[in-house]
Amino acid sequence: VGLFVPPLFVLFFLAMVPRRRSQLAALVGCLAGFIVACLVGLWPGPDGNPLLSFQWILASSMTAGIGIGWLISLFVTPTESA
Repeated sequence: VGLFVPPLFVLFFLAMVPRRRSQLAALVGCLAGFIVACLVGLWPGPDGNPLLSFQWILASSMTAGIGIGWLISLFVTPTESA
């Protein structure tokens, strides 16, 4: 469950907050957040246990997802709202 909540928040955040919002930026930000969450939560250390605590999944995933999505939204043409 902890792997999916931060990317879901990133998806809604990038759909509502930036002025230059686009579908591509929101989807790439969501995907980047999920990848970071998997890396932080599941990457094994030298002893076979995860390197970081599960508490880092939320902060790192949201930071990476929002940051990457926001950067992409600066370079992609905004999506027209209906």
